[in-house]
Amino acid sequence: MKMIDHDICQQLLTQALSSPRLRTHQLWHSDHQDRVQRLVVAAQPGTYFRPHLHSEQWELLQPLFGEGDLLTLDEQGMIMTRQTLTVGQVLELPPGLIHTLSVHQPFCFFEVKPGPFVEAQVPAWSPQETSPQATLARDWLQQATPGMDMSHIDVGRGYSTL
Repeated sequence: MKMIDHDICQQLLTQALSSPRLRTHQLWHSDHQDRVQRLVVAAQPGTYFRPHLHSEQWELLQPLFGEGDLLTLDEQGMIMTRQTLTVGQVLELPPGLIHTLSVHQPFCFFEVKPGPFVEAQVPAWSPQETSPQATLARDWLQQATPGMDMSHIDVGRGYSTL
């Protein structure tokens, strides 16, 4: 039996502080071939979740600790929606929806997707995590509202894989 509790979230959030990406995860599935992919994700403020989509999979998010903002974007990088995710909510994203998270406080959530594992796709305008534009994108996403777009951080067009 597996269980997620406050101590697990706190332990993962502490580990995330020492990660260069400021986040970590705990897998609940045994491998990439499992029919259901499950994991606990812990993220600290300052992390950058590269905008991406899952072309063939829905994705379920359930906040467990703290809050994070989910942003959805169109194919040109314009913010369509911004929603604060809080404990007690469950959100399902449909396949093909470009999305990202902005983390303002320590945030822990449970994620579920159908398997087997499929690489996420990223629009070319979505800055890579290790690029100089990633910091600009992260900071911009913290304040972005619907109708704003990422064109000033543009790094090209098209899609690639994460």
